[in-house]
Amino acid sequence: MSLRSLFALVVLLSSVARGQYVIPDAILAVELQSVVPDAMNGNVLDTTAASVLTLNFLDLGGSDVADLDGVQYFTGLDSLDISSTYVTTLTDLPVDLKWLDCSFSDLLALPNDLPTTLEYLDCAYIDLTSLPTTLPSTLLRLDASSNELNSIFVLPASLQYLDVNWNNLTYIGQLPASLIELNCQSNQLSTLPPLPSGLTTISAGGNTLTSLPALPPGLQYLILSYNELVTLPALPDSLIELYIPSNHVTSLPELPAGLRKLSAGSNELTSLPALPDSIYYLYIAWNQIDSLPTLPIGLTLLACSGNLLTELPLLPDGLEELYCNQNPLSCLPALPSSLVDLVCTNTGITCLPNIPAGSAYTQGDLGFVPVVCGPDDDCFLTQVITGVLFIDSDGDGIMSSGELALPHGTAEAQPGAYLGGADGTGRFAIPVDTGTYSVQGVPELYHSITTAPYSITISMGTSDTTAYIGYQPIPGIHDLVVDIQAGVARPGFDNNVFLTVTNIGTESSDATLNLDLDADQSFLTSTQLPASQTGTNVSWNASLAPGESWNEVVTLHTDTSVALGTEVEHLFSANSAMNDTTPADNSMSWNDTVAGAYDPNDKRPSVHTLTPDQVQQGEWIHYTIRFQNTGTFLAEQVVITDTLSPFLQWNTVAYISASHDNQWVMKDGVLLFSFNNIQLPDSGADPLGSQGYVHFHVKVDAGASLGDSIVNRANIFFDHNVPVITEPAITVINDITGLSGPDQPEYPTAMIVPNPTSDRAILHHAVAPGQVGVFILYSVTGKVVLRTNVPGGTRNFPFSTADLEPGMYFFVVTVGADKYGTGKLSVVR
Repeated sequence: MSLRSLFALVVLLSSVARGQYVIPDAILAVELQSVVPDAMNGNVLDTTAASVLTLNFLDLGGSDVADLDGVQYFTGLDSLDISSTYVTTLTDLPVDLKWLDCSFSDLLALPNDLPTTLEYLDCAYIDLTSLPTTLPSTLLRLDASSNELNSIFVLPASLQYLDVNWNNLTYIGQLPASLIELNCQSNQLSTLPPLPSGLTTISAGGNTLTSLPALPPGLQYLILSYNELVTLPALPDSLIELYIPSNHVTSLPELPAGLRKLSAGSNELTSLPALPDSIYYLYIAWNQIDSLPTLPIGLTLLACSGNLLTELPLLPDGLEELYCNQNPLSCLPALPSSLVDLVCTNTGITCLPNIPAGSAYTQGDLGFVPVVCGPDDDCFLTQVITGVLFIDSDGDGIMSSGELALPHGTAEAQPGAYLGGADGTGRFAIPVDTGTYSVQGVPELYHSITTAPYSITISMGTSDTTAYIGYQPIPGIHDLVVDIQAGVARPGFDNNVFLTVTNIGTESSDATLNLDLDADQSFLTSTQLPASQTGTNVSWNASLAPGESWNEVVTLHTDTSVALGTEVEHLFSANSAMNDTTPADNSMSWNDTVAGAYDPNDKRPSVHTLTPDQVQQGEWIHYTIRFQNTGTFLAEQVVITDTLSPFLQWNTVAYISASHDNQWVMKDGVLLFSFNNIQLPDSGADPLGSQGYVHFHVKVDAGASLGDSIVNRANIFFDHNVPVITEPAITVINDITGLSGPDQPEYPTAMIVPNPTSDRAILHHAVAPGQVGVFILYSVTGKVVLRTNVPGGTRNFPFSTADLEPGMYFFVVTVGADKYGTGKLSVVR
């Protein structure tokens, strides 16, 4: 070989040697084999390969790499991820590197010679105790969170984003003028340096800050939770979100017009400034606030728990979440239809003003079973006319000191069919639509009204409490009225009899009250000790002031030997020591029949038939609605709604008695009785105590004519459950004398077979010779679908059902003037 050839070979071998580099970290060699396979031969890197020189991103994050030796040859690299690796030192990084993530690695420190082109550095979670004395002047974003830093002295002038959360910082030096976002939560800072004017976000919660420097004019987000702040500086107009929970702030400065979120819980606030309409999130729980300003129209969350609030302002239409527990609240304003979450435990609230459709509030969140406030409740929904009926003894039209309330009277609002029944304290409430109303009391026997009608205007969401309606008694009137109602008598069981005596006169009256029991039932107990009890007679002595009622519950027992269908009659009377003005209402009988299975929730009319003459004379129909809590838990509230027939004079409705305290209202012919806080036991725990009733009467409208049916049914709500709907109470206008109604047996001799039926059926009913029976079949709406006479001597009366639609029907059989049978018929196809 010539000398020239030998020299050329040496030069070639030297060049090859310079382009090859052995990667000492076996894991790094494997990673590079997948990234630049053309440049790797085993663990040897071809440092001259184009793929090495042009690679701009190398992702080693999460690998087991411990040594980066060899990465320096990737001269085109601008992004390097070594997060969550075993790398302990950084040396000879690519000189043009712009993005470096070494978080969660095993680095012990950062070098002072980081690439001068570096713009992003993430060194979080590596237990750094200090930063390099000089950081690249090109650095824009620095994340050094969750380390062990104590101080930061110098930061590059170019820095825009700084994150040093979760360190041990006690000092931060001058912040760069270019800084946009400062995150320094959970440190030990007692002060902040002057804040650059371009800052838009400050997050400095979890420190020991006692004061703040002036806030930048463009600040949008300010987070200062868990500090020692007592006051805040002026807030810039640009602020969007403010978080200051768990400080000692006693007052807030004026809030910016564009603020959207305010979180200021667990401070020492006693009031709030005006709230801008832009706020949709308001968290002010656990302060000492006793009143709230007008709430923003766009508010979706209000958390005001743990304050001193006694009332809440009007809630915005779009509110979705309301947390107001641990306040001395007794009522809530109207709940918007958008409200999904409501928590009001540990307050004085016991009912809701309304329950938005589709809501699913729970007892655990409310502290009570979800029920709507009744008219007698102070929390009854606004847009209501409330007032007091009172005894105006001196006739001056003013309720003076010492003048008593008139219990259980009625107030009326016109125009419209609005009535409101007063409770035992004379208070009434009439929910109305917006408009102007004339409000006056309904006339009471033996009294003259001393106050002129009130003209009251109701606008949206308002109420009026000015109506005090006076009644001056006509002296010298003695008049007691009795009422008797009872539960169903069943062989082997007990039932309650409810007795009421009311002094509707104007003078006190003493009386002996006698209850003569049917011999088929025996006396067990009474709530008041009788003056005497001999055999089937029980008596009490009573002295009643004007307007006062005497109430008694007697428990009776029916022996197992008493046959089903046995008629039961009790007579209750009040024998007044004075001359009673209307002695006819001093006694009343209760007629029923002993039954087996029965529906404990029903509505009973006093008559099933009326003649046209009785209609024209304005006959009264008495209705008794009986109810029983057949659930498995006590009912805190019972509400009864009853849509009255158009054949009744709605404005003549008059309350007579009830088993429990209640209040009633009527609007457009719909009656509503509210038994608030009734605490009615369930039938399993207390069979007799689980029952109740309400008794009222109303006049028949003169427009009812022969063949018409007066049909009513009640809806009985136990707390927030689906209502129990009673069977219809039916009174027919015909030419037969009115038939008494409390005794409504389904006579064993009045039955239809087969039942259910399809095309034909037979009525079994013994009609004596010389008598004429009337058989009437009604649809569930009360429409007469069949009416026919049953000849005397008939026992089996066939009739066709072929033309009837499938469904449930009700029948009535009248025989003469005082006997009848009722029942049901199911038609199927």
